[in-house]
Amino acid sequence: MEEEILRYSESNPDAFLKQHSAFRKSFPNYKSTIKHLVVDGNQVVLWLKCTANYASTYTFEDTGIKEVIHGIEAKDQQLSWDETWYFDMVDGRFGNQWDFLKDNYKILKELKGNP
Repeated sequence: MEEEILRYSESNPDAFLKQHSAFRKSFPNYKSTIKHLVVDGNQVVLWLKCTANYASTYTFEDTGIKEVIHGIEAKDQQLSWDETWYFDMVDGRFGNQWDFLKDNYKILKELKGNP
């Protein structure tokens, strides 16, 4: 899990920016809406509802970051999924604790159901 957190931390911002740029290219109309937000001291749990069209095939292969859609042909499929994030805040920025869960099953199911 440490390598998962490090890729998003200040020690490795380029890896995150490269991966996120590739993701956003595949989903140019990506939108996330906060469903729930819980803050306890400097710890945060966030539930997001995400929607986007899969407009450009995702083929990013750097830094060991793998998206579940990697290599699946984009046909402008409309997708929606939930994400839950956990992170801590230090001086108004992401701290050293960070993790997330994305409903990849729903994404794959929608891709399979959309010819």
